[in-house]
Amino acid sequence: MVDLKALSGGERSFTLTMLMLAMGSELGSPFFVMDEYDVFLDSIARRTSTRQLFLFAAQNQDVQYVFCTPQDPNPLLVEFRNLREAAQDGGADYTVPPDLVVVKSMQPPRDGAGGR
Repeated sequence: MVDLKALSGGERSFTLTMLMLAMGSELGSPFFVMDEYDVFLDSIARRTSTRQLFLFAAQNQDVQYVFCTPQDPNPLLVEFRNLREAAQDGGADYTVPPDLVVVKSMQPPRDGAGGR
């Protein structure tokens, strides 16, 4: 057993994301929400995590997913396109509808507009 405090922020984020995916299929919840799952990840780990989240969503389409990130959404869209193309090329036991992933972006907060 490894002391989780010995892991870097990215290693902890990646481990937690994979643990949530492993548990997700057993929870039976109609919602699956991950907030800032990629905040400490490098680009390779972010791509891997995102691909696994999208693959899980494609294989479990009876659940609604919300993935929140402060990062640039464009790499997420690339991963979604890659997953969808792989499913269309055959060899996958799932389909990926074009509306499986919808990206919503928020404007950054204005200067001095802090919450109370």
